Amino acid sequence: GDMSTVAAQYTEVLNKSFALTAFVADRDHILAVSGAGRRELADRSISQPLEKLMDARKPYQSPGNPEKTLLPCEGAPRVLLCAAPVLAGGDVTGAVGLLTEDRTACPEDAQCKAVAVAAAFLAKQMEE
Repeated sequence: GDMSTVAAQYTEVLNKSFALTAFVADRDHILAVSGAGRRELADRSISQPLEKLMDARKPYQSPGNPEKTLLPCEGAPRVLLCAAPVLAGGDVTGAVGLLTEDRTACPEDAQCKAVAVAAAFLAKQMEE
C-alpha cells in the first residue's frame, strides 16, 4: 500500500517536471500513472517489450525511430521515451518511465537521469 502512494507521488513530480506522462510499473501491471492518457494506462498489464526491458536491467532510451518504439502496454496511445528498471536487493521489481505521443522523439539527458533517480529511489524504499 505504501509503495503505491510513493509511486503515485513520484509520477506526479515527473509529470509536472517534464510535461510528459510518467508511470511506475511492477513486474505485471502499471501501478501509477500521471499525465495525459492516465485512464488508458492505469492498472493495465505491461507489454512484453517492457518486460524484456526490465529483464535486461539497463536503462532504455527511445531511438527516435517510429518502427522501433516500445509500448508500455498493449494498445497504449503513447510510447516509451525513456525508462529505467527498479532493482531492489538485486532483483528487478519494476520500472519507471516517461511516455510521449511523438514516436520520433529522443529523450533529453535530464529526462533519462530523472527516471534513473526515480528507479533508484523506489528501489531504496522497497529495500527498507
